[in-house]
Amino acid sequence: MDQLERVARSEVGALLRDLPPEIRREAVCIPVSYESYPSEKLKRDGVLMNTLGLLVGGNRNEEAVGLITVPVQIILFLGNLCDEVDGRMRAFREEVRITYLHELGHYLGFEEDEIEARGLS
Repeated sequence: MDQLERVARSEVGALLRDLPPEIRREAVCIPVSYESYPSEKLKRDGVLMNTLGLLVGGNRNEEAVGLITVPVQIILFLGNLCDEVDGRMRAFREEVRITYLHELGHYLGFEEDEIEARGLS
């Protein structure tokens, strides 16, 4: 997992540098965690075993009005991301980028159809 995490951290870092400044200012404040697969607790909470990424906490609108009870973070499940692309490293890098952007889209308040329309799924 160490190699996958290094690659994923590098991709997320590069992506953050490429974001428009107004989005980057918000995105850099959201911690990103790297796990192999969803934990047993997350699975008990309804997260599917093959989930690629997860926004924890809620979106920025909920955060702004104090509705969030746990810290906001994005979790990338590196084992699932690698499995999704059959271990192909170039495809893994792309899937990390897509998944991160997808979860960031949720934080920004986009619904699934908006995320898809913006090419973030």
